[in-house]
Amino acid sequence: MIAILVKLLASPILGSIAGFLGSWLTKMEERKQKALDYQHEETMLAARNQQEILVAEKKLQGVIEEGRLAVEKADVDAFAKSQERSSTFGEKVKNMMRAVLISYVAIVCGVLTFLIYRQIGGLNSMEATALVTLFAETVAMFFYMFSMGYAWFYGIRGSSSQKAKEAASSK
Repeated sequence: MIAILVKLLASPILGSIAGFLGSWLTKMEERKQKALDYQHEETMLAARNQQEILVAEKKLQGVIEEGRLAVEKADVDAFAKSQERSSTFGEKVKNMMRAVLISYVAIVCGVLTFLIYRQIGGLNSMEATALVTLFAETVAMFFYMFSMGYAWFYGIRGSSSQKAKEAASSK
């Protein structure tokens, strides 16, 4: 019986069956390993793609933010440039002429009033109702001219605190 068993184990048929079975098991394991490799590659590729998409989105957000900041900077620069004041000779002459013109108007009005006052013989030559009307109109016109001149002269110049703010913002 041992002889038959040894003959059977040493037979080419059993060797072929054992070889076929071993080959089949090896191929099956190789296929499983390749499937795992492909699955791993696919997962890694998906992860790489996802990472590249996230990086591209972050870059896009960065570019959008840079563009927004560039537009804001251009707006600020344009505003600052529009607020610049040039201190040219013409500007100085114009500012001086305002003061001269206001002073001239005040002097002429005063002189004309005094000359007319002397020509008509003083206030005694007019009726009281006419004097009151004339006085009211004169005071109203004087305050109108004074306030217009004052606003024109000082309104264009701005305050020292405003000039300090402008100087600080231009630096």
